[in-house]
Amino acid sequence: MIYLSIVLITLRPWQWIKNGLLFVPLVFALRLGEISEVYVVCISFGIFCLASSAVYCANDLFDAKTDLNDVVNKDRPVASGALGMLPVAGLSIVLLGVSVTISYIYVSPVLTAIVATYYVINLLYSAYLKTLIQWGVIIVSLGFVLRVYAGAVVIDLELSSWLILVTFFTALFISLIKRKNKYLNSSNVREDSGIVDYLDASINITAGLVIIIYCLWVILGQQIFNDQRMLISIPFVICGILRFIMLMREGNSMRDPTILLIKDTPLLLTFIAWFMVCFVALYFEKVF
Repeated sequence: MIYLSIVLITLRPWQWIKNGLLFVPLVFALRLGEISEVYVVCISFGIFCLASSAVYCANDLFDAKTDLNDVVNKDRPVASGALGMLPVAGLSIVLLGVSVTISYIYVSPVLTAIVATYYVINLLYSAYLKTLIQWGVIIVSLGFVLRVYAGAVVIDLELSSWLILVTFFTALFISLIKRKNKYLNSSNVREDSGIVDYLDASINITAGLVIIIYCLWVILGQQIFNDQRMLISIPFVICGILRFIMLMREGNSMRDPTILLIKDTPLLLTFIAWFMVCFVALYFEKVF
C-alpha cells in the first residue's frame, strides 16, 4: 500500500485536471449534446492522463539531481530514493505505450501523433530546454495548446486561432509564475540575481496579453453568435488574473498553480463562476 502511494505521487493524478482542456473545443463549439463526441473526448482525456503521467515519470528521472537542491521537490520519490530510476523509466515507457496504442486503435492516428509529440517535446524540455527560461515556458505552454488541439481533432473541429492564442498565453502566464516560484524555492538561488525581476516583468506583460487576447476572442472570435453575450465573462478573467498575481507576490503562496487553483477559495470560486457564466451564455440563449 505504501509503495502504491509512492507510485501515485510520481504519477501526479492531481495534475490531470490540466487535461480538462480537451473538453474546451467541445464546450465552445456547442456540441455537448453530441453523445458520440462526448464519448470520444472522454477517451482522449483518459489517454492524455496516461501520457501526462508518463511525462511526469520521465521528468522526475531527469530532475533527480536538481530536485535535491529544491526545498519542495527534494521529497519526490525518485529524488529521495524511495523509487529507483529503472522502475520509473519502465513505468514511463509502459504508460506511453498504452496511451499511444489506445489512441491509435480506439480514436485516431492523428491523436496518436499528438500524444507522441507531447511526450517528445516534454522530453526535450526535461533534458535541456528547461535551462533556457524563455524556451522552457514556451514548451510547457505548447503542451497546453496540444491538449486543446487534440480535443478539436477528435471531434473533427477546425480550431479557432483565437482559442489557440488564449490557451497559449494563459499557459505562458501560469508557467512563468511556476518558474518564478521554483526559482525562489531553489537552494541555489542568488539574492543579487535579476532573474526574479525579469520574471516579474514577464508575468505582468503576459497577464496584460491574456486579458487583451481574451477580450478580442470574446468580441471577434465568437463567430457562432450574432451578439456579444460572452462579454459578461471578461470581469471573471480579469479577477482571476489579478488574484494569481496577488498570490504570486505573497511569500507563502503555493508554487504549483494547479494546487493553488484548488486550494485558494477565492480563485476557485472565480473559476467556477467564470465557467458557469460561459456555460449559461453558450447554452441558454434566452438568459442573455
